[in-house]
Amino acid sequence: MKLPYLAAFLLCLATVIAAQKPPDTAREYTAAHRAELVRQFSELLSIPNVAADPANLKRNADVLLEGLRKRGIDSRLLSLPGAPSVVFGKIDVPGAQHTIVFYAHYDGQPVTPSEWDGGSPFTPIVREVNGEQRIYARSAGDDKAAIFAQLTAFDALKAAGIPLRANLRFVWDGEEEATSFFSCSDKSPAKHSTPSGRSQIRPSATSM
Repeated sequence: MKLPYLAAFLLCLATVIAAQKPPDTAREYTAAHRAELVRQFSELLSIPNVAADPANLKRNADVLLEGLRKRGIDSRLLSLPGAPSVVFGKIDVPGAQHTIVFYAHYDGQPVTPSEWDGGSPFTPIVREVNGEQRIYARSAGDDKAAIFAQLTAFDALKAAGIPLRANLRFVWDGEEEATSFFSCSDKSPAKHSTPSGRSQIRPSATSM
């Protein structure tokens, strides 16, 4: 993963955390944990995520749910019959006046392995480009990078002892590429009222 992804999500939180430079926090954390972060991201990318493979979409959702829960984040799967689950997590901060919603999706476009460089889109490869390590795999950008950046940003803030001052919501869709019911309807958790009554929705970025 490229550092700008992590820095960008930390910057999104800059106005709602205690005073400390978020980019510096990102650089220090990723430098100290780079090998482990590459391993974790590669494991996530190795799980196929195309719409025609519902069993693996469920694997993705279960892994992401566990990722939230092991960080102590209140989380659950929001499910409808015949559709991939939305992974939903929330953090309520006492006295918070704002709520930030991070939306991303864990499903990806169909891919033909024979047309993929190396023939294996779900076998991540680390390459050095212009002196910078980059991971190549299906959904390494759109959109698992955004999900992993959110988790890593949370870890970086926690490791640095930086307390949150806003409520957070994580909404990770499993069928965005197929025009998700959850993201397009009024039933979307991202559109529900929040404890503070004021919210900001931060969609994931696929390029920086």
